[in-house]
Amino acid sequence: MSEPGQRVAVVTGGSQGIGAGLVAAYRQRGWAVVANSLHIKESNDPDLLSIAGDVSQQSTADQIARQALDRFGRIDTVVNNAGVFMAKPFPLMASSVCPYLECERSSEQEAAQHSQNHRC
Repeated sequence: MSEPGQRVAVVTGGSQGIGAGLVAAYRQRGWAVVANSLHIKESNDPDLLSIAGDVSQQSTADQIARQALDRFGRIDTVVNNAGVFMAKPFPLMASSVCPYLECERSSEQEAAQHSQNHRC
């Protein structure tokens, strides 16, 4: 259990980038943190619980909640920062992102032309 009154944040995608920055910022402010990522290192900080796993899986989400409550007794906020980075222009992304894209466009010029003609 955390100190009485200590607030607890859950941060997904907490191993690098913005997520790691959020974990550090919450800790600096005295919050206990449950950090999750596919690949996250354990911490020696007693107020930082690291849980590796894919948060898109129900079992991982359940594990995060259960372990947060077991260890700290509460959850005050959740920051869903987990995600996958796709390094290409938006219109070149898969059709699941934009229903007007039947397939990937072969060039940025074609993608730009397409996005001008369709609302994605």
